[in-house]
Amino acid sequence: MQLAFGIDPNTLETPGPVIQQHLEKIGPGLQRRFFTLFPYWRLVRLPPDRALDRAVKELEREVEAVVRATREHMAAHPGHGPTNFLEAMLVIAEREGSTLTSAELLAHTSQLLLAGEDTTSYTVSWIVHYFTRFPEAFLRVRREVDDLIAPAAALDELEQANRLPFLDAFCNEVMRLKPAAPHMALEALEDTEMLGCRLPKGTKLFVLLRYAATREEHFAGGDRFDPERWLPRPTGNGKQPHNTQAFVPFGAGPRICPGRNLAMLEIRTVLAMLCRNFDLEPVNPGREVREKMAVVMRPDQLHVRLKRRSLDQQDPLKNGPGPDGTPHLSRSSINRSSRQGLLMTEAVDTKPMEW
Repeated sequence: MQLAFGIDPNTLETPGPVIQQHLEKIGPGLQRRFFTLFPYWRLVRLPPDRALDRAVKELEREVEAVVRATREHMAAHPGHGPTNFLEAMLVIAEREGSTLTSAELLAHTSQLLLAGEDTTSYTVSWIVHYFTRFPEAFLRVRREVDDLIAPAAALDELEQANRLPFLDAFCNEVMRLKPAAPHMALEALEDTEMLGCRLPKGTKLFVLLRYAATREEHFAGGDRFDPERWLPRPTGNGKQPHNTQAFVPFGAGPRICPGRNLAMLEIRTVLAMLCRNFDLEPVNPGREVREKMAVVMRPDQLHVRLKRRSLDQQDPLKNGPGPDGTPHLSRSSINRSSRQGLLMTEAVDTKPMEW
């Protein structure tokens, strides 16, 4: 929200701005239509469809108000450089002598919010889940972060974010096995044939990304979680033991996700902060975390306890696992979770709390 419009949503302490509230209503409506076999809403509007229509109209009204306020602010401060996506679009349009309508601005900014918000947050949630499943790898990520940034600090330079090779490897491996966007819609631009199946020009394709990313010919031991596969081989030739063309979590070609670099920067920043300052513990170690498909694929029943890390403590694994097989961690923590996945907040030394 801040990147798109310069608005701080502050959703941990407040319900968030009106735009955020409407986005939360639009998501379930789109999900419902996404899995409906017949587009009945073109013929008749049911109550959920009318609710979706109202949310979209309210969103348009709010965005138009933000656009007007942004135009007025930029007119009053002509030397003010762009600080968010909306301002940058207006500056570029003025520089090129073109005019962006409110509808075009709404389309661009809404796509940024809808396509980027949930995919990034659910990717972080899946990575946190794998942190709790593979504590040795989590500690390796932590040591990498410890060597890079000061205690209680965060990544504050782009150059720092590019110096976390094992964290990147861990993220890539999680996105290979648990892609937040596990499918991609394509269209054949010319008559072609694939695996013996003729595809006339204009054929709509629905590609399942994980199928290719777990096949043995593309990734050895494709069903196995192995971040090491993303690191250079010991020989130092830098070659990867897999087919990177089968790994496309952000799409590929001219329509590749334009926000991929920003998404990865956000993911690295959040995870570096998390590893540097908190210990992780699954609230219910025996409970299976399942995939739940909406517009994106999210973890269901993921509840993780965060404990503020003592910077002089030993690695949890050095003290041996707890009685349930998980690393021994103190009970001084605060747990904040939701049905939609993981919500992170500052841990304090108090009785664990459940949301």
